[in-house]
Amino acid sequence: MDNSKNREKIAKEITKTSNSIRKKYRALNIDKIEENIALERHFKSIIDSLKQIVENTVKSSKDPTMIETFFSREDEETKPKRKPVFCTTILYRFLRQ
Repeated sequence: MDNSKNREKIAKEITKTSNSIRKKYRALNIDKIEENIALERHFKSIIDSLKQIVENTVKSSKDPTMIETFFSREDEETKPKRKPVFCTTILYRFLRQ
């Protein structure tokens, strides 16, 4: 008798704890959802701009010529390097006009 009452008490406690855990889990999920909605509303313009950039990058990454342009260092090496312009050169050009 005493054993069966003890088991019933433990089963009720388990059920109560289980319900409590479910309730807390739902509350946390609702908080997450509300937080995500608030963040999306607040940062919508930034998110939209970033999504556009990603879409454009994905589209251009499918073009093989763009892949070469993005990832090859040969283009930088083959370009002629500009001479450094010094302040005296700028002043000289300005005064000659």
